Amino acid sequence: MALRVMNKYLYGEGHPYSNPSGTGYEETIENLTRDDVVKFYETWIKPNNATIVVPGDVEMKYLKSKLEKSLGKWKKADVPEMTFRQA
Repeated sequence: MALRVMNKYLYGEGHPYSNPSGTGYEETIENLTRDDVVKFYETWIKPNNATIVVPGDVEMKYLKSKLEKSLGKWKKADVPEMTFRQA
């Protein structure tokens, strides 16, 4: 239960990080449509708005080869500017 309210106090109400992560609210989730998910994906999921984290003992040469093969055609695109209210 504490995880549902903690971030609101840490970051301030209205900040994106103040929302519960990984859980959401039933009312919000119930009202999501496929179109909502597609719109979110098309708006935010861009290579210039993404971070790839690779833990473990992986050689950069191997990793680069795999990433270029799987993500090489992924093209940069504009994403909306995010603004945050002061807490």
